[in-house]
Amino acid sequence: MKYCLTIISFLAGALSLNAQSKALSVFIAPGISDLNYTLGGGTKKSNFGLQFGGDFRYGFTETLGIAAGLEFSLYNSSSRLDNLYTHNDARDDTINFELRSRINGYTEKQQIVFLQIPIMLNYVGQTSVPFYVSIGAKLGIPVISRFENSMTDIETSGYYEHEDKEYTGPEFLFRGFGKFTDRNFQNKLKLTPAVFLAAETGVRLGNIYLGLYVDYGLISIAQTSPKSFVEYNDTSEPPSFTVNSILESTYSDQNGIQQPFVEKAIPLSFGFKLRFALERGGSGFVDHIDF
Repeated sequence: MKYCLTIISFLAGALSLNAQSKALSVFIAPGISDLNYTLGGGTKKSNFGLQFGGDFRYGFTETLGIAAGLEFSLYNSSSRLDNLYTHNDARDDTINFELRSRINGYTEKQQIVFLQIPIMLNYVGQTSVPFYVSIGAKLGIPVISRFENSMTDIETSGYYEHEDKEYTGPEFLFRGFGKFTDRNFQNKLKLTPAVFLAAETGVRLGNIYLGLYVDYGLISIAQTSPKSFVEYNDTSEPPSFTVNSILESTYSDQNGIQQPFVEKAIPLSFGFKLRFALERGGSGFVDHIDF
């Protein structure tokens, strides 16, 4: 909160500087905000997102200017996997074994809130209905990142190589092996900051800007993680398991090699933007933006 107040104070103080044109603006932007990734053997769905924030705009000329500000962006994605089988190494007290898992009806939702810092170049055309174009870059810092998954059923078993025996069924539920229905897990996601190429265009109607925007991520925000998709927990009583997010875990392919579910996760957002702007000139507030 103190960082937000500092930036707001800075932007307000900047209005007192002499310049060709200076303006404060606030906006709201509904649209589609998605994590763009490929999920082999499954389906992914894009969901509704939202942006809101404000910026300070400095005009060099009547048509050209630069803007910087602070904004929040909400991203939502969901995925589904069916008939999934995976296995990984695990440990039961002092004994190593292979944890085998069969999952049906797996769904996962990811939700991320970015604190974004944009730097944009702005151009406003001198026409009867002025149009505007903005292009630039944004740094996105994930301040909230979480997932929630659920599954119709999951069947786990433990294969002990030294015994050449696989344990599963109702009599082994006390060891975390057997069939479980309607399980769900939720936790935080560990993601890296995002860098966006951003563009916006539309028309200016006095103090109001109506337009379309797009923010395209230039780097993946998914961290390479050694987490297994299904993790065995022998420290709980009785022993249990956890199902991690597909964004930060691996599964076993047909050759038994651990592979990440998602190699790259690129944030992508596009939609409508409504902006309200106020300029302060040498004689006080005026009823238009002029750069």
